Amino acid sequence: METNLLKIEGVPEIKIADALIIPNSGLVEIEANAAMKSLEKATIVADTLNRFHLIKDAQTFVISKTLIKQIMERMIMM
Repeated sequence: METNLLKIEGVPEIKIADALIIPNSGLVEIEANAAMKSLEKATIVADTLNRFHLIKDAQTFVISKTLIKQIMERMIMM
């Protein structure tokens, strides 16, 4: 059976702008349209130099470097 889903196991982290997204299970799935499936219960580390912000159990949507950074900045500033 042919599928249009790429499953990548053992992903320790995804670097986006000045943040790290750590998948809970280490599994990342990419759909046929190159969209990454949402990551459930992920950990987000913002300000990777100082590890200043830590967000746990986050449902995370990786859209692009720019967009995820904007979403994170809004979350952190609230």
